Amino acid sequence: MKLADKLVFITGAGSGIGKATALLLARNGCRLAVSDIAEDALAATEAELGESCVFSRSLDVRDAKAFAALRDAMFDQAGVPDILVNNAGVGMSGRFIDTSLADWDWIMGINFGGVVNGCHYFAPAMVSRGYGHIVNMASGLGLVGGPNLAAYAASKFAVVGLSESLRVELARDGVGVSTICPGIVNTGITDRMRVTTGEQSEARRKASAFYNKRAYGPEGIAQAVVRAVVKNSGLVTVCPETRIAFLLKRLFPGHAAAILGKIMPG
Repeated sequence: MKLADKLVFITGAGSGIGKATALLLARNGCRLAVSDIAEDALAATEAELGESCVFSRSLDVRDAKAFAALRDAMFDQAGVPDILVNNAGVGMSGRFIDTSLADWDWIMGINFGGVVNGCHYFAPAMVSRGYGHIVNMASGLGLVGGPNLAAYAASKFAVVGLSESLRVELARDGVGVSTICPGIVNTGITDRMRVTTGEQSEARRKASAFYNKRAYGPEGIAQAVVRAVVKNSGLVTVCPETRIAFLLKRLFPGHAAAILGKIMPG
């Protein structure tokens, strides 16, 4: 797909990977429609995009009615997007036995439900037009699980499974689907993650220090998103740790998660 003058809708565009992707696509000549639950962060992204931003609205991706209203307003003001990037997501760590059902509802509602909502409300228009591309943001932890990450990994494994099925199903309609699986990316997600085991601030501090030490920014993931759209790639593993863990899982099933558990912060 050529990017010039394409309309792109990105969720979670106020910071991190979503913002980096919006800015990179704008530099490639795209028109941007952006959303985020954080209104101040969204406004900052809109300001940086300048004239490239043609639509902006606050959105909680769990809210199906709000998603439908946003879709209708976008179609009226900007049109049907050529590219959809379901990026909004949150982090969570903690032992399974310490994770409440409310915690499960929260993370699955955002990380998986938000992707389902995005596909539900935008894929039909792409199919009717016979053209489009959907990018779903998963994680290396959507390919290989790890200790104290059951809820987060489950939400991302679900995104991978959904995306694989949609890629086959929608190909006949001219709609591509890419699944992006980053590794350890310093986006600030650890500063906002929910912790179900132990003291939250200390757990966040340790995780943030680990991610800061890795020093891999969201710009690299944004580049992977752009390449995936241009080349119509399917599953895209980004960062060496993701590729290595995924390879280990295929070569030595049952051992990759244990290895991952030794290098992740406890």
